[in-house]
Amino acid sequence: MERDEAAKYGIGRVPAIAVLGARDHGIRFFGMPSGYESMSLLDAILLVSKGDSGLLEGSRAMLASLESSLTLQLFVTPTWPHCPRAVSLANRMALESTKVTSIVVGANEFPDLVRKYQVSGVPKTMVNAKVEILGARPEEDFVRTALGASAAP
Repeated sequence: MERDEAAKYGIGRVPAIAVLGARDHGIRFFGMPSGYESMSLLDAILLVSKGDSGLLEGSRAMLASLESSLTLQLFVTPTWPHCPRAVSLANRMALESTKVTSIVVGANEFPDLVRKYQVSGVPKTMVNAKVEILGARPEEDFVRTALGASAAP
């Protein structure tokens, strides 16, 4: 991918994958998805191809009320089986709302980001680079926490 095209998709690190459909849903993978994370990439491709987030109605309603942009940066490793659940949820949120971006970061490949966000366990989600969500949480809890963080100063 050429530099200008990569910038168009917000890709400033490699390796990177942008999962695109009829439109850009803001789903990105930084690092090579391997191990359990290969399932996350396949799940993202299937989600985008179906065009339905599959989120609960309550989650859809919360996302519909989102007024500002929300960037979910998920730190994962290929060997931890709980990461794909958190990744799938963030990707579903990005599919549901044009205001949400989901960036999956392979913690093993980007130690500078691991240090910056003090990642000591995975999955760890940084919301707008300010608020952290630890672990794989139930859908409504994750969505509520993420949206609450979007209003944080």
